[in-house]
Formats: sequence, C-alpha cells, structure tokens
Amino acid sequence: MKKFLPVILVSLSLMMVLSACSSDEPSYTTVGGLDVMSVTYSKAITDGEPTTITNEFYPTETVYLTVDIHGRPESGIVSAEAYWNDQFVSSVDIDLADVNSGVIVSVGENTYVSITLTPDADWPISKNYTFFVTINGEKLGEYPFTVIPPADAIPSVIDAVALAKDVDEYFNPIDSTTTFAATDPVFLVANGDFGRDTWFNVLWTISGESLVDCNTIIKADQDYPDDGLFFSCEPDAGWPTGEHNVTLFMNDELVGTYPFTVE
Repeated sequence: MKKFLPVILVSLSLMMVLSACSSDEPSYTTVGGLDVMSVTYSKAITDGEPTTITNEFYPTETVYLTVDIHGRPESGIVSAEAYWNDQFVSSVDIDLADVNSGVIVSVGENTYVSITLTPDADWPISKNYTFFVTINGEKLGEYPFTVIPPADAIPSVIDAVALAKDVDEYFNPIDSTTTFAATDPVFLVANGDFGRDTWFNVLWTISGESLVDCNTIIKADQDYPDDGLFFSCEPDAGWPTGEHNVTLFMNDELVGTYPFTVE
C-alpha cells in the first residue's frame, strides 16, 4: 500500500439558471431576505435542475449543491464554504445581481444557484464533509455529504488488530504484547480485507501528548483481500516509562484505541 497526504485540492465553480416553478403553492424558508425553497445535493445538473439526487459520492465524482430561490431577486449574496472535518476545502460567493439585474417582473420562475465542487485528486472516503451556506451573511444551514468507496472495490473489513514488537512478511505480528521496553519499537498490526481507496491513519499518544512524528497515513491503491498492514513507532529518545496508546482510524472512522505500557 502507498502513503498519501489527505489534502484536498478542488475546482469550484457556479452556475445560475432560471426554471419554471411548479404550479403548486411554493413552500420556502426566508433567510437573508430571500425565499429559499430547497437545498439539494446531486450528481448532475440537467436543464438547470439537480438530477441523480444524492448526498453520497464516489471518490472521483463532482459534487453539485443547488440552492433553489423563489422568484428572481435582483440582489443578494449566496456564500458557500466546503470543509472536510475542520480542513477548509474551498469557498465561493455568488452575486445574484449578476444574472437577475434589470428584471422588473417575473412570473413562474425560480433562480437556481448550483455550486460545483470537483476534486483535482480523489476525495478521501469519509462521512465528514460539509457545506456551510449563508445568504446575505445570514446562516441558511449546514449540509453534510459523504464520499463512499468505489462501486467496484471490495468491502473493507478489519478482522484483527494487535500490538507487537515486530511483524513478518505476511503481516503477522511477532511477539504480540502490550508491554514494551523503552528501546522497543511498537507495531500496530491489522489484518482483514482492504478495498481500493480505503485509507487508514494512526495517532500515537505518549502520556496524553500527541507524538506527531509517528502519526502516519496509508491508502490502498488496489483491492487487498485477506491481507494486512502495520504502523510502527520508535521515538529517537526511546519511550518514557508509563501508559501510552495508539488510535487507529479507517476511512475517517474510529476502529479502536490500543493502550500499551512501557516499563
């Protein structure tokens, strides 16, 4: 498996169109002086409206977020900021006056503001993406979306996790233990099925303090059925005596925290 740094690079653009509204009585929420009918995630925009509606996307897919505003407002700023966890991804400000200026009367038309978020590299699989949307500085809402594994990837399942003093070529732990000497390397070994684009990271903690130099990320570049992986840490100054731990995550979700003792 190869390592990667999970920093998201994206291209963010916008599209504004007009579309005939339904003959039904519209239902909307007033925010920032504008009447918002809906906010929708989708995989495509067809004739100005969202299609293939979903908030789940594959790692290579473009994310579309559409804000449906009632009528043809002549002014207003729609702002959107995208985050992955607390990492800023991108933002855009849309001035409705750019397309709606000069409109005196509009009957039966809405303004669709569609924000397009395209990754320059694959999205990391995660449930922790969010768009924060405001209108004229007033909060409209927070809209989460999820990046799911590729459709053709095998399901990722961790069958076993162990701490050990070493690991063999088949990713089997050698000298499994939770007690180590100050000069021992500590290995965290995981076995299971790992699908393409699944990623793992570990956080090492010494007496409650993060050991940043040992924090590592691994991504599966293909399917790895019935396989294994490991992370290891061996501080240059040795382990201090006491209680420490290592925490394992898969696809941004906690697998477990594994305590160990140095004597």
